[in-house]
Amino acid sequence: MFVLAAIPVLLAVLRSAAAQTPPGFPIAVSEFLSVTYENTTLQPAGKQLSRPETRMPPSILPPASLPPTSQSILFMIDLDVPKRDNTTREMSLHWFVPSIPPPSPPGSALLIPIPPPGTPYRQPSPPPNDFAHRYVFLLYAQPAGFVIPQSYANINPARSREDRVGFDIRRFVKEAKLGKVLAASWVEVRNGTGAGTGWPPLRTTAPPEAKSGGGKIGVKGWVVGVLVGVWGVGMGI
Repeated sequence: MFVLAAIPVLLAVLRSAAAQTPPGFPIAVSEFLSVTYENTTLQPAGKQLSRPETRMPPSILPPASLPPTSQSILFMIDLDVPKRDNTTREMSLHWFVPSIPPPSPPGSALLIPIPPPGTPYRQPSPPPNDFAHRYVFLLYAQPAGFVIPQSYANINPARSREDRVGFDIRRFVKEAKLGKVLAASWVEVRNGTGAGTGWPPLRTTAPPEAKSGGGKIGVKGWVVGVLVGVWGVGMGI
């Protein structure tokens, strides 16, 4: 009986483990996006890298669900930028590339235009001594007739830090009529080099979702943990 009762818990854990975006992110994605920094692929999503490892833009391998003739749109967003009052966090746009041509040959990495349209890549640079920031990558198929919404003209390109901070991905997707995200991934980056952005102010206490480290345990570890817990409950431990 205790095994049957634990099935909903196990299913919930599997759904969480399969998510390609971090806890608390407003867009749930199950399709994995292959993101590779130098020789490190973010698999599972949620790996932690050092700041120097993210110096150059990563390579992006799109999923098979991307239509073979479709252009795509890529976003990279920091979820943990401290607001000026240093009490809450907000999002900041680190990379925005529309009109990415289809992979050639099919199955290869995306060829990011040089110079790219949109917002150039900005290396993750959390303030020194801040907790690891979470950076989400989202890939969309670009719809026919796509134009950047007028309310987001300031990110084409972003010319200042203020143009990037406060970016609202849900609003952008709605106004641009992007549809469903194809695939996603995310990475944690902590700044231990002493070279930070200089703004916003520091904060050393991570919110609960930032502490979870969603990608570090992996599906097997979570499942084993739940099964052990279920067994313990059933045995009265």
